[in-house]
Amino acid sequence: MKEKSMIYLITVLSLFFNKTLNSQGMIVNTSLEKRVENSSFVIEGRVVHQKYLWDSAYKSIYTVNTVLILNQLKGENYHDTINLITPGGIVGNDKIEVFPSLKLNINDVGLFILNKANIDFERNVNNFSNFIPEYSKLSFIKYDMGNFSAFDDFTSYPDIERDIYGKLNSLGLKFENKLNTFQTKELDLRSPNAVSISSFTLTTITAGTQSVLTINGSGFGSSQGSGKVEFRNADNGGSGYMSPIANEYVSWSDNQIKVEVPSRAGTGDIRVTNDSGSSDVSSSDLTVTYNLTNINYNSDKYRPNLVDADGSGGIEFVFYTDFYNDANAMGAFTRALNSWRCGGGTGVYFEAGGSSTTDQASSDNVNIIRFDNGSELPSGVLGRTTNYYSGCGNPIDWFTSEIDIVFDDNAGG
Repeated sequence: MKEKSMIYLITVLSLFFNKTLNSQGMIVNTSLEKRVENSSFVIEGRVVHQKYLWDSAYKSIYTVNTVLILNQLKGENYHDTINLITPGGIVGNDKIEVFPSLKLNINDVGLFILNKANIDFERNVNNFSNFIPEYSKLSFIKYDMGNFSAFDDFTSYPDIERDIYGKLNSLGLKFENKLNTFQTKELDLRSPNAVSISSFTLTTITAGTQSVLTINGSGFGSSQGSGKVEFRNADNGGSGYMSPIANEYVSWSDNQIKVEVPSRAGTGDIRVTNDSGSSDVSSSDLTVTYNLTNINYNSDKYRPNLVDADGSGGIEFVFYTDFYNDANAMGAFTRALNSWRCGGGTGVYFEAGGSSTTDQASSDNVNIIRFDNGSELPSGVLGRTTNYYSGCGNPIDWFTSEIDIVFDDNAGG
């Protein structure tokens, strides 16, 4: 008889290993020095374009991030841009999301720590300049050019020159300091209409639910222009900020902004930047009690649904043979399932099935639990979940079509 259990997938990942982990995902912290030493290509750059492609076997979708090289620190010379390949993306009515993984936005600027990629795509992409993030999310240190600081999932770098360049110099890397050329526009911090946040309501709110936050103050500008509101990013423990998409802004005036709190926004301060580049950070924290996943599609957002994929009320997971036959692995996974069945709260049911000969995480209608093969997972990643979504209808509805989980077979030692 199959055991029905309630689980939250990312928590299953964290319960599987008895290690101290990043609270937002299955990543082990790795020093900046080690990341750089074990990577063949290190640059400072800006993301200038993105496109999404299936691989040649139509099993996975990748994001091809075009990165403009602002400063090269390590590796052979390339032309002005490279392609940084990250897992996940959306093509037509199919979307794949991988957690944890590096997710970038247009105009993100920072330090990229990379190795060469070897991925075949459905259509031609210049493989000569294709790279992958060797350390997943830790392969990118994002710069905040407003105060010349930086951050990754584990570490804040208050001073780029001291805290990043100092470490790189200690490794013998020789490069020119070009920080002053990285800003996309001149900051007008002396403007008489400098941004000031006086208050916001609600102070406790949910994210990804169309809940509206009202921000009061001055100097926001009579219109939004390139202005933005930023929330602490729950995906990296709040060490950086993330912004709503355009249609989540409800209204914008010089003394008040109304904005929906976007999916993945986390508890912490909020930051408002006006069209002139002046910004202010709230003196108190916004509390986000929970988050719902949204899918951004055609400049709009959608909430995906769970469907009865196995014909008995939920989704059936199966286990690749070596995982299924590993008593410790199955025992840990089952304890995690039982913990969530007894603790409850999600209201979502999944079934734990039997063994399977499927040994890949790919779009194949099999919800597989398995160990990785060789160096399949990025360095420092102990496990990851891949969610597959499909959309249909007009207006479109999105639903979860498949979920795969892969564990590092060496991480439990």
